[in-house]
Amino acid sequence: MTGRRFSSPRGLTLVELMVSLAVLAILGGLATSAYLFGTNAIASYREIAAARADLTQALDTAARMLRQAKSIDALTAGGMTFTADLGDGDNTYRLYLYHPLDPDPNPPFTQSEYEVRLAVADTNYGSGAVLVRGVAAPGELPFSMNGPVVSLDWSILVDERALRLRSAVRPRNL
Repeated sequence: MTGRRFSSPRGLTLVELMVSLAVLAILGGLATSAYLFGTNAIASYREIAAARADLTQALDTAARMLRQAKSIDALTAGGMTFTADLGDGDNTYRLYLYHPLDPDPNPPFTQSEYEVRLAVADTNYGSGAVLVRGVAAPGELPFSMNGPVVSLDWSILVDERALRLRSAVRPRNL
C-alpha cells in the first residue's frame, strides 16, 4: 500500500504563517507611523496658527496706533517713539524690541528672541505692555521709515522656523 496524499490542504505551513505575520507587522508599523506623523503635523500647524495670530494681532495694534501718529520723534533699528492722539490727548508712545539682557538701544541684537513692547508716556527701556513674545532677532530692520511710510517687519520663531509678517503704515496726521 502506498501513502495516502490529501488533495486539499487543511492548514498553513509554518513558512506561510511567518510570512503573513511579517506582512501584518509591516502594515501595522506603516499605519502607526502615518498616524503619528498626522498628529504631529496637526500639533505643529496649531502652533504655527497660534503664533501667526499673536504676531498679526501685535502688528495690527501697532499699525492702528501708528496711523494716528502726529510725529515720529525717534526711529532706530530696534524701536521707535512717536506722538499720537488716541482719544485721550497727545501722548508719547514707544514701540520697541526688548530683552532684559540686551542693552538699549538695539542693535546689535545679541539675543535670539525678543518681546515687542508698547510703552505709553514712560518710554524707558523695559517699560510698557508686551504685545508679542518670541520675536526673532531681526536680520532686516524691524522698524524703518521711507518717506511718510513706516514699515514694521517682524518674525516669530515656531519650532526653529521663522514666521515673518510685515506691515507698512502711513500715519494720517504727519
